[in-house]
Amino acid sequence: MWLAAKIGGRELSVPSMGEINDNFSRTATQITDGAYGFFVDGLDKFSGNYRDGISFLSKLATFPDIKVPVSSPPIDVCVDAFSSRLKLALQDLAKKNIRGYVKDTN
Repeated sequence: MWLAAKIGGRELSVPSMGEINDNFSRTATQITDGAYGFFVDGLDKFSGNYRDGISFLSKLATFPDIKVPVSSPPIDVCVDAFSSRLKLALQDLAKKNIRGYVKDTN
C-alpha cells in the first residue's frame, strides 16, 4: 500500500487484515534500541468482529518491545479477554474532580 502511495497513479485501498498482520509482525521483529507504542482509542468503534481485534491486539502485545494501550468504553467480550491485563479506569481517578465540577455548576 505505501509503495503504491509513493509511486502514485494507483487508487489506494484499506489494507487487508493479512497485510496489517504482516506489517506489524515485520515491525515487531526489527531490532531497535527503543520500543514501539501503538495507542488504540475507541475500540467500541471497531466495525469488525471484536474477537478478531482482540486476537490482533493480543498477538501484537506479545512482542517485548511493543506496548499497546487500549481505550474504550467497556465491551463485555473485550473486558473478559483483557481481564488479566493492567487496567486503569480514568473515571475512578477523576471522581473527585467530576463531583466538584457538578457541584459547582448547579
